[in-house]
Amino acid sequence: MVEAAAAALGKIGTPAAARALASAQVAAERLPALQHAQLTAAQRLTTAGHRAEAAAICRQLATVGQPSAVRVAAITGLANAAGDKAIPVLQDAFKTAPPSPTSPSSDSANSAPRPPSTP
Repeated sequence: MVEAAAAALGKIGTPAAARALASAQVAAERLPALQHAQLTAAQRLTTAGHRAEAAAICRQLATVGQPSAVRVAAITGLANAAGDKAIPVLQDAFKTAPPSPTSPSSDSANSAPRPPSTP
């Protein structure tokens, strides 16, 4: 049920829906669904012209410690939403080392959210 609600908010993709996703408290096993919904919301916000809101979501998801698939999708979303303003964040992302296979932040291909497809 939590996953369905998060997915619905992501598809709604309004600033209010994004704020609801940002304030959501979920168990660790539901975090990938929440992250996917946030990425979907960011994509829809970018498309609707709410680029600053989309960039803020992507900046938060592009941080070190996030699963690498989430970071890649967030960095891509940030580049789309913020354009040239994303360059400092993109430079920082390329400076950080990828997570090691034994680190808690590493992820498997099956558990990481996939970036939303473009319409």
